[in-house]
Amino acid sequence: MAWFLYSLSWLALALQGIFVILSLASGLYYLCELVEEYSTTASKVFRYLIWITTVIFVCLWLFDSFPLLVCAMGILANLVHLMVLKDYPAIAMTSFPFIMTVVMAIINHFLAFRYFATVWYPFSEASFAI
Repeated sequence: MAWFLYSLSWLALALQGIFVILSLASGLYYLCELVEEYSTTASKVFRYLIWITTVIFVCLWLFDSFPLLVCAMGILANLVHLMVLKDYPAIAMTSFPFIMTVVMAIINHFLAFRYFATVWYPFSEASFAI
């Protein structure tokens, strides 16, 4: 008799997963519609977010002793992101700033993954963003 409840719980978990994915997809679709409709406002929001991220990189280097290479590459990646925003919303995928954005994102993620693979942080310090 326990197999029915076990099977029912797996079915419920699968349905919950499907609904979570559909909710996430519809939310992202709505955000894309907003960005398309209000491109000037979206550009300003993106610009503010890039500057906030740059300040966070500087603060991580100053106060938490993050490696200079990780922070410098993050700041450089943000500067390249700002170069891409100059042409927003018409961004050419073959333009130098866009290609550099992709390259810098890969380098920045590689350096961050390498750092966090070697340096351990307690869960209480790493979970504040959740």
